[in-house]
Amino acid sequence: MARRPRPRPRSFANELLASSVAAHDVLAAESWDEVYARARAGATRLVEALRERGHEVAPRDDTTLVSFTVDDPAAAKARCTEAGVVIRDLPGTPYLRASVGAWNDESDLERLLDAIT
Repeated sequence: MARRPRPRPRSFANELLASSVAAHDVLAAESWDEVYARARAGATRLVEALRERGHEVAPRDDTTLVSFTVDDPAAAKARCTEAGVVIRDLPGTPYLRASVGAWNDESDLERLLDAIT
């Protein structure tokens, strides 16, 4: 009977681990409640700006996720990618979804808004 090869242990690059710890430490220097509050406030500003520009925003709770309609999701997502904005499309729907983080500032939100219009 042939022996199955043993799975190799997985490891992460030192650079990945170091950057993850550094990111954690930067965010943890503030209280986590403040980090989450800043992200939720950014998402709320994005919702307001999207509505002002005539985009329908999907029903949402007080979270950092914002789903909104655009005429051509694939084209808008491509423009966002070109502008350095990472968003997600929701296949089979007219929605794109942005996740706003505490590290996002007004210029990030404006870049997204400029790319989708």
